[in-house]
Parts: sequence; C-alpha cells; structure tokens
Amino acid sequence: MKFRYLSGIVLTFCFTILWVVNITPPLIENTFVEEEFSGPEEFVLFHHSIRTPADRSAPEYQPGFIIRELNPTE
Repeated sequence: MKFRYLSGIVLTFCFTILWVVNITPPLIENTFVEEEFSGPEEFVLFHHSIRTPADRSAPEYQPGFIIRELNPTE
C-alpha cells in the first residue's frame, strides 16, 4: 500500500516537471542573425571590410605582413 501511494506521488511529480519544462518558453532567444555571403565577390568584400579601418578607404595591412611580424631575425 505504501509503495502504491509513494509511486503515485513520484509519477505525478515527474509528469508535472516534464509538463512545466515543455510549456515554458526558452528564457534566451537566439537573436543573432548571421549574414550570408554568396559568391567570391562577396567573400572579397567581406574580407576587405574587416581589414579596413572605419576612417580609411583601403586596408592598412600590406601583403606578407604576418611573415614580417613573426620573423624573429628582423
């Protein structure tokens, strides 16, 4: 008799938890919208825009700047 009573309470509790979890909306909504780029032209425009400062019209990095920066002999 005790087992039936206890199992009824446990099952009711579990179903209540499952029901509450399923009906509550997510607390954080995904508001990040990723831009889609299609084609090589847009790829080049994207990389140009991330390498160019806001007050300039051309990138400040010269070709091969990483090799020059990482070369310990200079």
